[in-house]
Amino acid sequence: MAAEPMTLPGSVRAPHWSLLAASIALSLTILNTAMMNIALPTIGDALGGGTAGLQWCANGYAIAFASLLLPAGALADGLGARRVLLLGTTIFAAGAAVAAAAPVLVVVILGQVVAGAGAAVITPSAIALVREAYPNPSERTRAVALTSIGMALGFGIGPVIGGVLINASGWRAVFTVNLLASLVVVGMVRIHVPPSVRRAVRAPDAAGVLAGVVALATLTFALIEGGNTGWTEPLVVAAGSVAVASGIVFVRLQRTGDRPLLPRRLFAAREVSVVAALGLLFNFTAYAQMFILSLFFQREWGYSPLETAFMFLPAPFGTLVAALLVGRWAARVGPRAPLTIGMLANAAAPIVLIFADGDMQIVIALFGLLIAGVAGGLAVPGLNIVVAISSPPDLMGVGTAVLNASRQVGGVLGIAILGALIGDGTQVGSVHGALVVGAAASVAAALVAMAFVRAGPAREGEIVSAREPELETV
Repeated sequence: MAAEPMTLPGSVRAPHWSLLAASIALSLTILNTAMMNIALPTIGDALGGGTAGLQWCANGYAIAFASLLLPAGALADGLGARRVLLLGTTIFAAGAAVAAAAPVLVVVILGQVVAGAGAAVITPSAIALVREAYPNPSERTRAVALTSIGMALGFGIGPVIGGVLINASGWRAVFTVNLLASLVVVGMVRIHVPPSVRRAVRAPDAAGVLAGVVALATLTFALIEGGNTGWTEPLVVAAGSVAVASGIVFVRLQRTGDRPLLPRRLFAAREVSVVAALGLLFNFTAYAQMFILSLFFQREWGYSPLETAFMFLPAPFGTLVAALLVGRWAARVGPRAPLTIGMLANAAAPIVLIFADGDMQIVIALFGLLIAGVAGGLAVPGLNIVVAISSPPDLMGVGTAVLNASRQVGGVLGIAILGALIGDGTQVGSVHGALVVGAAASVAAALVAMAFVRAGPAREGEIVSAREPELETV
């Protein structure tokens, strides 16, 4: 059944169900990583496998997540956000089920790879679903900000949830909760979310999709292994070389092909390119900071994993407060101001943490982590809002995928580079140096946001694609 481009079925009837389902699904993609980091030692005690095997429980998820985001975005644009969100959540649930029942470590890794693929499919389709549900620009801005709360909170509160679950029921409970929550999302979408839109667009060229997947997968692998084993190891050099070669092929195919994965008109608004760079710089600091502090609190301050998890509690509190405010703020003045301030807060947090020493070290550390949470509550919604108001309607999934692929690479890059600077995490001077580098990256991001993100709120009809494809409900 044909539909007018801006008449999205059910957007007035029940937009809150789309918002709730998308928010829960997005939070699961982040919670999985956060809880896994806490669960790894317990998994190792139960199944063995050594440190390298345990690292691949997290790395398998990260590589699948990062490498499949771009084709998943194109899938959401072509098949409709609702259908693809159901697909992604089902794949994520299957990965969680495999990991929860795993008899040996390699099966846990396999489950994490499957879950990572599901997370890649969930991310662009969830944001696209919210955009469809809220055609009014002001309401859409607030809704996208709310979906970002779960993502930002998941990273801060995930370790605490993981620690409590493991203490109560063992490591399998982490994956069981992911499975059950995924099934809740599937049921919610099937029952309450109305049909989405399916656009009559041609599938992207298979060669371009393959080149993009290989480039992101090998780049992520090289960054992870380079940080772990050294940048001159033959396997790391080989993976890096493949990443560069496939990246060159991908760029060439995007410029010359008639069915590019990243159409040129996606970047007609400069903010799409800018926000990808900002996402990379934000995660470079934020992910590395959490990684560094987790090691430092346990190896230098002597905290247990659960005590370390509770040290991070101020971060989700700051995130929640900031994210609840940023939607109305950005709807009124545009995303540039909250995004810039969020990046500055992301720079201030590691500087404050440098001074966590002496009798006040715990208080200062908690204050620094509160600032880090505020940074996430402002910057992450700001990034998603910019994509939502700048991407052509029929390329919303790909636009979201570009942002999140850059964020995934930024997080891996930050952990690899800054993690290498801190050694074993017990040298205070090295930790401080890494935090300063992270702060510098976020200052650079704030300057880019001020210079290149447009001020002012989005207006109805301001962002339109060059040509709206034919739509049908699915």
